[in-house]
Amino acid sequence: ENIRMIRMRIGFESAYEDSEVRDEALRAYLLHLEKECVLDSDWAYDDQDQGLKPWGAPSPFNASEYKTSCREAWGSHWQEKNKLKTARQYLAVKENHV
Repeated sequence: ENIRMIRMRIGFESAYEDSEVRDEALRAYLLHLEKECVLDSDWAYDDQDQGLKPWGAPSPFNASEYKTSCREAWGSHWQEKNKLKTARQYLAVKENHV
C-alpha cells in the first residue's frame, strides 16, 4: 500500500495483483537483507573475496577464528545475493499502462 500511495502522489498508478511467486521473492530478499544486517562490517569482504577497509575504528575482535568465520559468512552472503540476482529474471512483471 505504501508503494502505491507514493506512486499515486507523483502521478503514477500501479496495479498489484496477489501473487505467491512475488510474495516468495519478496520474502527471500527481505530474509537476505536481514542476514546482511547481522554480518560484521569491520571484517567485510566483497564478492571477489577481497577484504574491505574497515568503516570506522579498528575492531577489537582480532582473533583469527573470528576473522575466518566473518570471511565465510560474507562469502555465503555474496553467493546468496548472486542466486537472488539470477533468479530475478524469472519473476513475472505486470505491464503498467496508463
